[in-house]
Amino acid sequence: MYANGDGVPKDNAGAVKWFRKAAEQGNITAQGNLGSMYGNGTGVAKDAVEGLAWSNIAASSGEEIFVKNRDMMERRVGPEATLAAQQRSKQILKEIEAAKRASTSSRTRDSAAPISPDAETPKASGSGAIVSTAGYAGRNQQPQRNRR
Repeated sequence: MYANGDGVPKDNAGAVKWFRKAAEQGNITAQGNLGSMYGNGTGVAKDAVEGLAWSNIAASSGEEIFVKNRDMMERRVGPEATLAAQQRSKQILKEIEAAKRASTSSRTRDSAAPISPDAETPKASGSGAIVSTAGYAGRNQQPQRNRR
């Protein structure tokens, strides 16, 4: 959206911000786009290692376009930068996993107390229909037969 100016003024720095958020959540396309933006210096300072690192992550999906982009970037930057980018990719993935774990544990910690086992099983059930605007419900009573 921001990268192309779709419905908003074109804003490459804004695009980098949103691509990063999506990339950190595992969006492969955003990971590839972020790699290209760093590699080309679009909306952010040019950083071949950071660009190749994100391209590595996107290419790990096996999608042909991302594999080709990564291979092209590796040829362009050389073996030393490629090694640095591979190490940076591992670091990024560790940071993403740590953020996911922190987010999951904070959601678990913030959630309501567990429901007691007695509350999970209804004591009775039935059917009814709302018959007034006050919310009163009527029910269909059927005679119960003694079963022996």
